[in-house]
Amino acid sequence: MSIIQKQAPPDRGGTVVRNALRDLWGEEADPSMLGGAALDLGLPLPVYRLRLDDIRDTASIKKARLVGWRYLMEKEGNSAYADVVVTSNGDPSFASLSRNKNAERLNQAAHLAESVAEGLPECEARILDIPALHISAIWLLENVSTFIPYIDADQLRDPEAKISVDPLFLDRIAKRARERR
Repeated sequence: MSIIQKQAPPDRGGTVVRNALRDLWGEEADPSMLGGAALDLGLPLPVYRLRLDDIRDTASIKKARLVGWRYLMEKEGNSAYADVVVTSNGDPSFASLSRNKNAERLNQAAHLAESVAEGLPECEARILDIPALHISAIWLLENVSTFIPYIDADQLRDPEAKISVDPLFLDRIAKRARERR
């Protein structure tokens, strides 16, 4: 079927990212770089964070909290992403920009997520960040969630490691959280 967006991103989030890109890249900044990844991301992906202390078992995913929005950018083989958070007064604020291997892997994961979603009922695409475990994944939320890690030291030590669906993702993070604590 298709990937849908169930939550409304910040109204001025795209403008905040464009302004930050101009500040950081100067003339090189191109507003058309926003979106264009496989998930048709003129709109960003919501970013959810899961804290180490919240991870006990596979049901712990329910404790993930929305913390911001990630804008994917792709142009001529170059990948980047920008994060926007919403301040306490409700205004979007630029948080970070990544133009590195993680951005390339996120782009690969986004392309894979689009392919995977074709075989699923309607689902929502999210980003799941688990900073304490150094893991980030695209999370396709539906009856049975699908996870595509793009940052994971245990799985992606090799720079040539392939991005793939991880059917044991929730089990792995629960085990790693127990080991980390």
